[in-house]
Amino acid sequence: MKTARRSPASLSLRSRLTLTFALVTMSATLAVSTTTFLLAKQYLVDQRERAAIRQTFLNARLVRDLLQTGDQEPQAILDDTVGEIGTLALLRIEEQWYASGVAADPGDLPADLLDALDDGTAAHQRITRAGNPRVVIGVPLAAVNADYLEIIPLDTLQRTIRTLVISLLIGSIGTTLAGTLVGVYVSQRVLRPVKKMSTIAAGITEGDLRARLDARGDRDLDPLVASFNEMVDALQTRIEREQRFASDVSHELRTPLTAVKAAIELVEQRSPDLSPRSRDALVMLARQVTYFERLVLDLLEISRFDSGIEQPDLEDTDVVEFLTAYSNEHGGPPVITDQRTPIRTGVDRRRMERILGNLLENADRYAGGATAITVEASQHSVTIGVHDRGNGITADEREHIFERFWRGRDARHQASKGSGLGLSLVAEHVRVLGGNIRVEDGPGGGARFVIDLPLESGW
Repeated sequence: MKTARRSPASLSLRSRLTLTFALVTMSATLAVSTTTFLLAKQYLVDQRERAAIRQTFLNARLVRDLLQTGDQEPQAILDDTVGEIGTLALLRIEEQWYASGVAADPGDLPADLLDALDDGTAAHQRITRAGNPRVVIGVPLAAVNADYLEIIPLDTLQRTIRTLVISLLIGSIGTTLAGTLVGVYVSQRVLRPVKKMSTIAAGITEGDLRARLDARGDRDLDPLVASFNEMVDALQTRIEREQRFASDVSHELRTPLTAVKAAIELVEQRSPDLSPRSRDALVMLARQVTYFERLVLDLLEISRFDSGIEQPDLEDTDVVEFLTAYSNEHGGPPVITDQRTPIRTGVDRRRMERILGNLLENADRYAGGATAITVEASQHSVTIGVHDRGNGITADEREHIFERFWRGRDARHQASKGSGLGLSLVAEHVRVLGGNIRVEDGPGGGARFVIDLPLESGW
């Protein structure tokens, strides 16, 4: 059966808020700009046409008066008529056409407008000539049985409209950018409490149960902050109670364990008098009591880590010399290093002995023993590797190997029983020392436990 994968969000919440502000601002700006453009264009065209009509009627009256006097020829009258630059004037007298310029062609005149003039009605109409918009205005001159027409270009109006479009476009882009910046600022302000909560939650995950949120009087955030702080208080109370319980139980178990162990030692002194079956039961009981005692000691140590009171006790030490002496004393593998000079730094001897002891014991129990301890140093850190001759550790097991009470595949099949706390204690000790531990494949097979510890701050 296949399960559908949940696709991750392509954008973060902050990015989505910023994008929303940008889109809303852009949409509103485009709507306002489009409306402004359409209204302004219509207003400008209407104003231009009204001005052209007024001017054409004035020119038509002048032409009529000049024709009535009869002092000038019609062509001269048109040439003397003052119009705007680019304006063409035409005069029709009894089907005879006169033009103010060679570009004025009666064939360009719309038929509907000529029909209106034939009916004695003034008219105007927009046309496009050579790709340029123009307006044609015709005025009948009934007193002299003539018609006066002007073809007025709208190029200047088009330039004005083009300038308006560019201005509105620049304004829209600027407004959209401003809206985007506002979105960035608002998203930062809105998500600041969430980021603070995430930081505090991360601190709580790392063990800082004293961290709390502060709403600073924000009425909208006060309920959320109060609920979060109450949750952390309840979590802290529960963890502390469980820590105290584990610590108290471990302490209380030490006394009966000591008594049971003493009783077993007393019985072991008389084991020759026991039957073989009783001796086997005694051996099994002694083994289980030893395991139980080790488990209690590990739990006590875990409770000290959880209480947060563990601090390193550093002594200036030659690292290679210390590791060599410990390995020789406990029958461990050789210490290998390529360093020519001593590696001296602060060493918590008790913790390092606990770390090495657990790693070597783990190798002896589950991986056929340790083969070497390597030491490498850099300017700021020292790296210690413990190699074994086992079958290695799979990638899935590496994710859980330092968890409490977790036991790997090989450990579950071993006859010897471990508590599952040894490697988790190693990780806790390394953490207190300011370092980290990982597992990787050994160069000659098996596994290699690598400890990276700071050199300058002391470990």
